[in-house]
Amino acid sequence: KSPFLSVYPTIPLRIQPLAFSSTLCPGSKFTGESGRTYRLIHPLGRQRTESAPNIWKALDDVDESEQFVIKGPSTGDDRSLSWPLFKHEFEMQKLFNNSAFIRQMIDFVPSVAGVEPKLVLQAFEKTLWTARTERPMTSNEIKWIMKAVIIGLWTVHRKGLVYSGTIYL
Repeated sequence: KSPFLSVYPTIPLRIQPLAFSSTLCPGSKFTGESGRTYRLIHPLGRQRTESAPNIWKALDDVDESEQFVIKGPSTGDDRSLSWPLFKHEFEMQKLFNNSAFIRQMIDFVPSVAGVEPKLVLQAFEKTLWTARTERPMTSNEIKWIMKAVIIGLWTVHRKGLVYSGTIYL
């Protein structure tokens, strides 16, 4: 049973009739457990081994000013085992969902009728890379960023875990 059912009222899942499962395209719509519908805008990235993007920028279908990141299972994840790597990421998102300095999971789109599950994540206005190319950062800004990274890592360590991936700022 999903954690969202205890937070949000039970709303029947509505998925737009689209004829693809792992091939996503701009304009695709998915409805999460919260009842919100998200529309894919453009791909944000994929693992080097990915044949198709699994991370997308999305908008709320009703309020286009609300942006999100939608992430599905990677093509290397085992669909026959119900995407164990994706499930692990989902569990980690639940574990740290109320932690400061860690990207928040906003909603979840479950797997239905051959459509892969998706995480709906908080979108950031820009990346650290983009911000640093706009103007030089002050010493105080750099200190604040480093403090946020350290607090995020400390939060992970406090749960008895070790972070071994890429840090996205």
